[in-house]
Amino acid sequence: MPATTARYYDRIAYELRTEGRDYAAIAAHSGITANQAYGAVRRYAARIGQPVPTRTHLRANRQAGFAASLNRGIQTGTATAVPVAPAQLTTRKFGVEIECFGLTAIAATNALQAAGLSVRNEGYNHTTRSYWKVITDSSVNSSGTGSGSGLEVVSPPLSGETGYADLRAAMKALTDAGARIDGTCGLHVHHDCNDLTGNEAAELVLLWSGHRSTLDALVAPSRRMNGVRSNWCQPFRNGEAVAISNRFRAFGAGTVPTSGRSQFGQYDRYRSLNVTSFPRYGTIEVRQHQGTLNGTKAVAWVQMGQALIQAARAGATLRTGADFLSDLTAHGLATEAAAFLTERLDTLA
Repeated sequence: MPATTARYYDRIAYELRTEGRDYAAIAAHSGITANQAYGAVRRYAARIGQPVPTRTHLRANRQAGFAASLNRGIQTGTATAVPVAPAQLTTRKFGVEIECFGLTAIAATNALQAAGLSVRNEGYNHTTRSYWKVITDSSVNSSGTGSGSGLEVVSPPLSGETGYADLRAAMKALTDAGARIDGTCGLHVHHDCNDLTGNEAAELVLLWSGHRSTLDALVAPSRRMNGVRSNWCQPFRNGEAVAISNRFRAFGAGTVPTSGRSQFGQYDRYRSLNVTSFPRYGTIEVRQHQGTLNGTKAVAWVQMGQALIQAARAGATLRTGADFLSDLTAHGLATEAAAFLTERLDTLA
């Protein structure tokens, strides 16, 4: 087994242990013996300079709080920070898809226009626009309990503080106009990954899949990969993350050329991390977050995804739980966003 793949499975075992699983359960999940599961957890714990986690490890991390976690990472040097130029943190483009209901498409369009955003009401399409668009979405509020049920509000490519301000403004405008969300809604974020090398994209896929327990803890139960699984954001199937990462890694230190991108369109797009958008848009889409009209929550989630990309580019090793978020501050996650997300860990526990 290649070393990178072995580390990935060790990380999975460690993640499962930090969420309180016993070694028999980890073994059953991974198709190995309990002794092998224990060995995998020990190897990964040693690699990141942490003790073998007990069942109370994740709860202890939360109770310690974000500030203590960040301070510990700085003092011990366990957060594998690699300096990143500020421009890389502020100029990476992203796009959001906001699913909601409770108002008509015309009402949503008018509300966004009143907020100063360029927007058009269009029929269902997957075309990237230079303006916000309001389209229908049959997967949203399919029971029809909301007036004008089933909308998706899609942003143009955004970036930096201006992009975050526009996202907050859009969500406030929709809320003020009467938009609502329920369990059928999601928030999807496309991150521009055109500049990633094959190796960096491979690391992103493995980081995402390897830290699924922590990512689960940041979202509602209906969107968790280890719990109730949404049809629209399923986890990678057995071996799928490794297979995708190996395809990316075949391009090594070079970016993936247009001619080589078609192979990533063969997967199911309804994954918590969707690579099928890469051939057409050059983006990798994070689909896991539940629907929200809270601008602070949305911006924190976008920033976390951006920081995770930077961590993948740096080849960083990230810890779990609250430590995962404090580690990401070394890769562009704003401390206030990390603090907000750390509070979410406790709220959603």
